[in-house]
Amino acid sequence: MKKVSLFVLSSLVLGSCSQVNLKDVQELAKQGKTTTDAYQSIAEDFYDTCIRRVEYEPYATEIPIVNIDNSKSPDQKTSIPDSLRVIAIKKALLECEEDYKITEVRAENAKTANPASKAIWLNNVLGNYYVAIGNLAGANFDETKSVKTLTDAVQPLIKGSNSDKEKIEITAAGQILAFIANIVENQIRADILKKEITSTNKDVKVVIEALKDTVTDYKVQLFGEEQSVIAFYGLPLINHEQKNDPLYDLFKPVIVTQWKQSRALIQEKLNNANTLIDSFNKLEKDNESINKTLTSISLDSGLTALQKRNLNQLLAKQVKELQPVISKLKKNTELLYR
Repeated sequence: MKKVSLFVLSSLVLGSCSQVNLKDVQELAKQGKTTTDAYQSIAEDFYDTCIRRVEYEPYATEIPIVNIDNSKSPDQKTSIPDSLRVIAIKKALLECEEDYKITEVRAENAKTANPASKAIWLNNVLGNYYVAIGNLAGANFDETKSVKTLTDAVQPLIKGSNSDKEKIEITAAGQILAFIANIVENQIRADILKKEITSTNKDVKVVIEALKDTVTDYKVQLFGEEQSVIAFYGLPLINHEQKNDPLYDLFKPVIVTQWKQSRALIQEKLNNANTLIDSFNKLEKDNESINKTLTSISLDSGLTALQKRNLNQLLAKQVKELQPVISKLKKNTELLYR
């Protein structure tokens, strides 16, 4: 069968007024790439958040949970020996490194890659997917990056996976990479484009769901960090207040200010994580429309002129709805993780 190049595919659309306008597909692909870029910045904070939580955490075992309004239960106060605390901290820091220290996943280290590194690998696959469909829709994006390196890691990752769920996620990413490779090499024939895109849409959903799970885990880490911060700043306040320290009224405002600043930063990160999940949810939903639009390029798409106009209207609406979410995500990420 005759193979259709990216140039010809775009020409089939842009050359006829009855065809679907792909500018909105380009914009949605751009927004998808912005989301994966934001995820990269947030994922790099997984490890740092774990470290901060561990450094604050020992103090949480020494005093009760304290709120910023100084409510407390002194009778519940406990303590642990310094020697045991040091051992606990070292163990916890090692666990942070094992689970969250990011390294590039390659074929040679894929079997032993930690969860955070695998998440970055999945995100890189998704980012390349949005670049590829953006180019397929006629955008002038940068070329897809490291597709071969990502692809070489698929089978080792599957062999080293720890659950059926993880195998399904990696397999889905592998299917996306095969789709990308076909686009890059101009190997998708017009008569099977519809089947290829429909199949890939399911894989994109699987990968997005996997990335959302990791953001939820990040939120749990942030909640843990917040509780440890509460204990860290609450301890000196309680101790000095109980001892009737004459300097208490002097240093209390300083500690409370630092306390509030630390909690405010954590809350901003939690809000940004929620925005990222919201962005992923919208992309997951909108991807259906992207794929229907790209399918319309197919010679056997079967869409009428009215159906294509309706699809244009839907895409335009989705671009408009997603834009403020993406703008907020990009702005917050640049401020929090620069």
